[in-house]
Amino acid sequence: MSEYICVANNGIPPDDSLTVKLMVSFKPLAQAQSPRVHAGLGTTARLVCTSEAWPRPQMSWEKDGETIYENNNFSMSHTTSGQYHTVHILEIRHVHHHNFGNYRCVAKNDNGISHSEVELIQNHNHHHHKHHNDKTHYLNTNVVPEDEVPPPPPPEYDWVKPTNAAGGIARRHHDTQQHSRSELRSVNQSSTSLSTIFTLFATFVFFYGF
Repeated sequence: MSEYICVANNGIPPDDSLTVKLMVSFKPLAQAQSPRVHAGLGTTARLVCTSEAWPRPQMSWEKDGETIYENNNFSMSHTTSGQYHTVHILEIRHVHHHNFGNYRCVAKNDNGISHSEVELIQNHNHHHHKHHNDKTHYLNTNVVPEDEVPPPPPPEYDWVKPTNAAGGIARRHHDTQQHSRSELRSVNQSSTSLSTIFTLFATFVFFYGF
């Protein structure tokens, strides 16, 4: 848009002027912000399309060749940015399986029509794991994470009476000690008897001579 001013002056004041606005009209140019949008089941998806045109175009959304109207599943909004530029948003709430597919934003004014394609794709990663408190729970599997393995049970202690073999060893050791002491007493008694005989023999020789 441009403004032009026409001024008339014949030397006698006041001057006169006229302002003329030049408006350039052209057919729309529609452009999807992203050709592919990913969303998970049960989430909200937003498809965005921009258009440039004058006069401002009428905007509509289609899926599989059928026009979309606002309801509990779909809502539409738009914002104006500049003289010719507008942004159009299609919001899909509680995405279902039948919502995935190809969408088309259509811009139309007196000078022509333009459209752009957007594909809504299911995000499968949304259902691979179930998250709870930042921990992954494995569904239908016997695999258990290491941090969830229960600790081993505490050891059990039991007192056992010594076996007969050990008792036999203790008794044999005791019998060996008793036998050694008996032999020592016998040796001591033998030494005492020899000393007594030698003393008697010496006394006899001293008194009676050999």
